[in-house]
Amino acid sequence: MPDDTMFCIEVDYDKNAGNPARVFLAISDLVRTMDMLDADLINCLDFRLGAKLVLQNIEIGSIRSWFAAVLEVIDDQDLRDLNWKRIAGKFLVTAKAKVINSMASRDRIANIQEVQHVRDEIFQLARATGVNQLDAYTPPNDATLLYRMEQISTALVPLTGNDRASYVTTDETRVEFNPNFRITKEQIQDLLTNETLRQEIEALLKVKKPDYLGQSRWDVQHEGRAVQAKIEDQRWLELFQRRQIDLRPGDALRAQTRVEAWLDSRGNLLDQKYTVLEVRDVVRTSESPSLPFPTADGQVEGPR
Repeated sequence: MPDDTMFCIEVDYDKNAGNPARVFLAISDLVRTMDMLDADLINCLDFRLGAKLVLQNIEIGSIRSWFAAVLEVIDDQDLRDLNWKRIAGKFLVTAKAKVINSMASRDRIANIQEVQHVRDEIFQLARATGVNQLDAYTPPNDATLLYRMEQISTALVPLTGNDRASYVTTDETRVEFNPNFRITKEQIQDLLTNETLRQEIEALLKVKKPDYLGQSRWDVQHEGRAVQAKIEDQRWLELFQRRQIDLRPGDALRAQTRVEAWLDSRGNLLDQKYTVLEVRDVVRTSESPSLPFPTADGQVEGPR
């Protein structure tokens, strides 16, 4: 029998529509996102807590799948006298409803304050539980909430115009998922960005994975960090793709590079982009293997 620590994802589907897999694909992606959202939200109560979803029941007709979070605690010494599993379970059910309801009332996020309002509501819910003996509650991260909203929106895409998906609690409180809500990763970055930094530097980029055919980004290392770089030096890129430049595994590019960084209001790095404006040299490293190479007459010489 469902209790107040459980929730249901209900899909009322058009039985005459084709592609029946769409229903199960949407349910699967919604469940996966709810699972990740629970793992995010439980940390609002106590960093020692963990949560994962388990399937409790499936009802036919409209597909109704009931779920409950299995709650774990690393060290329950401070929680042994509390019915914390039931309290935390009810918090997760209500907090998820807050997120979904915030998407039901709008089709887009106009500004970061709209997300922060949801964040503050969830924080107050967490404090009201009384689970944390030190009163050390943590609000959810703005970026995390936005990315979970993006995942929920993406999960609904397979459903047709006559399909309906809802989040239902045991007291039959129902919040319908909004299929018109849309947000992209680029929009999330714009919402979170408080400052953008740009500079041009001469960088030594160690090549991990080049692009031999198209215009995609290269996987490189800069100062020990893995990054992606777009090559805008078309002349050099054409020579490389014609195999007129000898570039071996482990080699590095000495290049004039534009580095862009996006920071949030706390100075945390949200994203960065490397653009190679001019390749000035290929730098051999000690890790570069000695490979045979073709000569002008088509013969293969030994390694240099």
